[in-house]
Formats: sequence, C-alpha cells, structure tokens
Amino acid sequence: MHAQGANHYAIGLVTAVLTGRPSASPAPLTYAVRRSSGRPLDRSGAAGLGARVDELTAGNQCRQSALEQARARDGEPAGRLREARHDLVGALTSIRG
Repeated sequence: MHAQGANHYAIGLVTAVLTGRPSASPAPLTYAVRRSSGRPLDRSGAAGLGARVDELTAGNQCRQSALEQARARDGEPAGRLREARHDLVGALTSIRG
C-alpha cells in the first residue's frame, strides 16, 4: 500500500473509531486528521481518543453480554422440547407396552 493509501486507510479507521460507524465520505474529522497527520497527538486529543476507545469498548462488552444472554435464552426452549419429546416417547412406549 502506498503512503497516500495508508493515510486514507488510517483516516477512515480513526473516523470509524471516533464516530462509532464507518465513514463513506470524508467528514470534518477526516480533514482535521489529514491536516494534522505527521504531527503528534496533543495530550487533550490523546485523552479524548482514549476516553472514546474506553466508551466503545464498554459498549461492545455490554452488547457481547446481551448476545450471550439471548443465545442462552434461545437454547432453553430447545432443551425443554427435547425433554418433552423424551417424556412423550416414554409415555407412548409404556402405553403400547
């Protein structure tokens, strides 16, 4: 990847992290990052970026937990159905027996 492509990729990645969504078109943030590329991030910018990363990480952990809970709930009816089928087979076997 050439330097301009790498910069474009980095700008898109930073935009996605800060906004929480991928950017199809250059946003004001993209231009600000492009203007400051090559310069170190100041402390306030670094702190803001760190806070945003923490916020996104916490949101991701909450969504992951909710997904795991939903998967567990989806598995409960299937387990009860298997148990009911087993009971039904047992009942039919004893009636025919």
